[in-house]
Amino acid sequence: MKKGKEGNRNRKGFSRDDKGVSSVLGVVLLISIVVVITSVIAAFVFGAVTGNKQSPCAELVVKDAVAGKQNITIVHYGGDGICVYSAGSRNIEIKYNGRVCDLQNNASLNDIALSPVNTYFNLGDELEVSVTYGATGDPTRNLTAGDSICIVYTPADSILQRVTVV
Repeated sequence: MKKGKEGNRNRKGFSRDDKGVSSVLGVVLLISIVVVITSVIAAFVFGAVTGNKQSPCAELVVKDAVAGKQNITIVHYGGDGICVYSAGSRNIEIKYNGRVCDLQNNASLNDIALSPVNTYFNLGDELEVSVTYGATGDPTRNLTAGDSICIVYTPADSILQRVTVV
């Protein structure tokens, strides 16, 4: 029987000297675990996993928010366009003294009734809203001094504009 190179092989022809393989596999596994954990942490830190939507950066001006009126006009003076309705759900809420105004029946965009199908509010557009009737259902209710009107972007739950009636 020969000793030497052939004597260190088992029946299947593999070398019995495999001490270096386990340490290499261990290092590769540790590196891969560190890479996976780091990428998951980075995804949370940079907001890729949370799904929070950013509110649009838009300059909105509320006109006619004076005592004795029922309607206000919201003018889009600049910034991002805003999708008022997306897939049938409201992206914008107009709140009058904390009550949500029904936009579908009490608002018009550029003198056209709002539709619950992908309606966009872009630069130069005017959104006219009957806030008192839309929020309270009372056709005789007028704005009074000190009333609050708030425009909220609902996907990000952020306030785009807040006005107090004068």
